[in-house]
Amino acid sequence: LTDPEVEDASLEYYAYTQVAPNDPYYSSNWGHNNTAQLPVYTGGSHSGPGVGTVGWDSDAQLAWDQTQGYGSASIIIAIIDSGVDTAHPDLRLVTGYDYGDDDPDPMDDSAKRGHGTSCSGIAAAIANNNLGVTGIAGGCSIMPLKIADSAGDMDFTAIENALTHAADNGAHVISMSFGAEGGTGEGDIPTTDAVLEYAYAAGVVMFAATANANTSAIAYPSNHNKVISVGASSPCGQRKSTSSCDGETWWGSNYGVNTQDDQESVDIMAPTILPATDITGAGNGYDTSSDYYMWFNGTSCSTPYAAGVAALILSLNPTLTPAEVWTIMKNSATDMTIDG
Repeated sequence: LTDPEVEDASLEYYAYTQVAPNDPYYSSNWGHNNTAQLPVYTGGSHSGPGVGTVGWDSDAQLAWDQTQGYGSASIIIAIIDSGVDTAHPDLRLVTGYDYGDDDPDPMDDSAKRGHGTSCSGIAAAIANNNLGVTGIAGGCSIMPLKIADSAGDMDFTAIENALTHAADNGAHVISMSFGAEGGTGEGDIPTTDAVLEYAYAAGVVMFAATANANTSAIAYPSNHNKVISVGASSPCGQRKSTSSCDGETWWGSNYGVNTQDDQESVDIMAPTILPATDITGAGNGYDTSSDYYMWFNGTSCSTPYAAGVAALILSLNPTLTPAEVWTIMKNSATDMTIDG
């Protein structure tokens, strides 16, 4: 029927807000929400004008609006690295171990400290607690597995022990921001190959850094067939290279062969140069005057970011296999061309 009082009628639509955490450094994380806010590196620091392609990011706010929110505390990301600051108030930890010095304390306290603590914050610094930074999976938990000895050296026996520990003690995701370069690949360290296969069979999704030498070869174990290799993206939608827009001219993300799904190719790229957690207390970590570090870089930053994305996916559906998680990540990612 026609109502003479109504000139026109149309469907009603609804708008919805996107969740944004209240952590002080959240707005500085271009990986979560890119507003071209990363200060370009100039004159020895990130102090120049902001750079970036608005919208080139992980759409984190859209992800956090889903039913899993910032992630589930029952989903565990094992950070195999230099250790983790076990006293950091912005990290949710489960029991780990120190395989570098063979003791139960995985504190990030070697001669080369800080790296594992920063990786942990990228993956899962507690979200929306009005403190510090926001991990991509800021509701999930970190299992700190230290592989650095007191001198900061990381041997593959410790790596193998940490991988086995993660597989046997409930880790869902493993992040490995390290690697052996110089042509090392699957078959060269059979004992490590076997443990990677073991962890994958246990249902653990594994990520490893491709390295930062700006070359075509990617590091081991990122080139293992059961490991997802992670390269670094600049905020302008480029591969992070010596000439990308961020201004960090001294490094570039190793780029692998140009064949998708090849064992020697980069599987996925994730943000780098982001605010991260650092070792607490004066005189410690990368930033000796703060419990946070601006700006954590390298494929070391990108790898825990990708691992955190996997943890969010598993928070929504913890029954997914590693292959299913990878399919979801690959099919929802944006294709990049050579060198961005």
